[in-house]
Amino acid sequence: MADPEGPVSALVLDASVAVKWHLKDEDYAAEAALLLEDFGQGELELVAPAQIRYEVPSAFRWQRSVVTPASAPLRAERPSKSS
Repeated sequence: MADPEGPVSALVLDASVAVKWHLKDEDYAAEAALLLEDFGQGELELVAPAQIRYEVPSAFRWQRSVVTPASAPLRAERPSKSS
């Protein structure tokens, strides 16, 4: 069993965290940015449920007054079919 006090190598990504990467004025946006930075440096693995591709754009729809196409380059994509 993993040590709960030790370093974390993987996290399940919640849509609210992904939204904070683009809406910088959200609470805990700085902490979310640190997770993204760790992921980008290969220090952290992020996994997400399939529905995140729908949840994130939906959250942006409710924030339309703050999000512009340039600040929210996410789009829902169909999952690829694997053989």
